[in-house]
Amino acid sequence: MDNNLILSIPCRYYRVYTDADVPCDETNFHFVKRTLPVPVAEAALVLVDVWSTHYIDSWLARARQVTQEKIVPLLEAARRIGVEPRFCRGYEDTDLGMQAIRAAGMDAVDVRELLAK
Repeated sequence: MDNNLILSIPCRYYRVYTDADVPCDETNFHFVKRTLPVPVAEAALVLVDVWSTHYIDSWLARARQVTQEKIVPLLEAARRIGVEPRFCRGYEDTDLGMQAIRAAGMDAVDVRELLAK
């Protein structure tokens, strides 16, 4: 086998982040297509990952759910009162909620720390 051969593996994933100069807004998240150059000697590892689409699909479904149930309502609330998210503060008692507040571009306060006192 020629270990210098390179495979071109087409991949598609959902990008749930933005470049630094693009607002971190749910409308800026999108699918991205890339072609990964993979040496033949490493192809077995890639094939294992390619076949694990159930993990990717479940992760994407969960990301959509969190975005719609947590992040979008925070952004809509900020828009309704006419305040940019970066000037807002959210109070939360779960790790997921803290992540959602930060993903919306808001300051996050973990009330668990306040309640533990």
